[in-house]
Amino acid sequence: MHIEKVTNFKTLLLIKPQWDSLNIADKNICYLCYDWFYSSCKILDQDKELYVLLVKENNKILAIAPFLKKKIYSIPYTIITFINNAYTPYQDFIIPNRKIECLRAIANFLKKEAKFFTYLELNEIRKDLGNMQLFLKILKQEGFFVFETPKEGCYYLKTTISFEKVLKNLKSHTRKEFKRKMNRLTRLGTVDLKTITNPDEIKQHLDKFFNFYKRTWKGAEPHPEFYYHLTDVLYSKYKVILFVLTLNGEPIAYLFSILNDNTLLGIKTTYNPSYYAFSPGIVLFYKTIETACNDSNIKVFELGRGGERFKKEWTSLAYEHVILEIAPKNSANRLYWLSKYQLMPMIRKNDFMYNLYRRAKKLLFTQKSVINKTVSSHTREQKFLLTLNLEKWSYAQPTSREETEIRLATKNDIYQLAVAMEARSIKEVEERLKKDKCIAFFESHKLISCFWFSTKVEKGEELAFISDYKVTYNYDPSVLAEIISNMIYFLKSVHIKYLKILADYNIANVLKNVGFQTKHEGELL
Repeated sequence: MHIEKVTNFKTLLLIKPQWDSLNIADKNICYLCYDWFYSSCKILDQDKELYVLLVKENNKILAIAPFLKKKIYSIPYTIITFINNAYTPYQDFIIPNRKIECLRAIANFLKKEAKFFTYLELNEIRKDLGNMQLFLKILKQEGFFVFETPKEGCYYLKTTISFEKVLKNLKSHTRKEFKRKMNRLTRLGTVDLKTITNPDEIKQHLDKFFNFYKRTWKGAEPHPEFYYHLTDVLYSKYKVILFVLTLNGEPIAYLFSILNDNTLLGIKTTYNPSYYAFSPGIVLFYKTIETACNDSNIKVFELGRGGERFKKEWTSLAYEHVILEIAPKNSANRLYWLSKYQLMPMIRKNDFMYNLYRRAKKLLFTQKSVINKTVSSHTREQKFLLTLNLEKWSYAQPTSREETEIRLATKNDIYQLAVAMEARSIKEVEERLKKDKCIAFFESHKLISCFWFSTKVEKGEELAFISDYKVTYNYDPSVLAEIISNMIYFLKSVHIKYLKILADYNIANVLKNVGFQTKHEGELL
């Protein structure tokens, strides 16, 4: 039995069949399959080098340690690690048989191969998988430093019982809250859960998925190509499932998942932030768990790592995760361990010493970077204050089509207003409606635009000030101008003499074309 290193992708490709055969014979975890590892290395872990260890006997691969390595800072310190990114919940060795022998061979190799400034940092390790417990025992026997740090694990829910029993196991308050959110969303229309398994159809929906994701507080997804690639390469081995929560047939929330044997893995979720006040993510999981409980092929639903509140509301079951730091016992590593786990805690407790440490670290390791600033006199985010004398204004007669309606919003419109304004809660809209008035523009009874305004008297004349609005942007400029002219005619009908509006770049251009004057520093393009 001996160890071979794989340090280039050409050699890695040659062992793809054996890799997947070993994984299937072991635990058949999709996070450990060849395609997941290869995709992660090429897309997500580009800052690391291949350092895959193969345990071989008589030219046959018995086990795989899917390692990578990287150097830190500007000193010759090398870290050996598994793939470590936000997309991979956990990692492990691939060892179907003869586990103790293979793990001991890996430990002995690392002991001989490791230089002074080398250690292992194995992140997101699931202790229940078994291999790591044996490995730690062997490492301690072979004279390694081992330090273990607990982490928030991956919550999971057993779906072998009926959905009614799952609900019954929840706290009474939680159960009522889930049903309240379900009922509130259904007031907007028909709510349904669609399940998509066709790769081409999934990829079509991923465009909208990442558009939703970009509009949430998380911002743009840095590596959307990872999910497109997984949809293609995992299709033949595992079942990629996209759960789609729809409202009146339109997607408002997504869950990208993989069915791994009898376990449904929740990989990534997002929602349309316009429906934030209606908790579409909560409703999505409610519907998905109901579907999983009714599917005999699904025994466990992994909700993903992290301790978000909604996961803990559904279940208290979680796989225990740890970070393992491992190093051979030599003078360099002994110094590192002493400084990290004994000296640094003492320094952090002393303000003077900690400030001194931070300054030294900044001088040693901070690289100067040149920030290129692109300066533009006007950006798409800039606001423009525009004014209009309504008595002197004349642009176009208001629309008289039967399917359109413009009026002041009432309490009956609160749910549609919450969606249009991407409100954080229904109460927020209720309070706003008490304080300000809102001109609502409907088409076939659906709210497509709204303008919030307050009024005050200036120089004996009533003035309306619009500081907040939502306009459907997929209309062409002529239709947008029509909406705005209708809004202005409505204000004239309720005896408003002057109008001020704080507009963004797109709306400001339309407003200027229908007779508004710019009142701000700079020129309107």
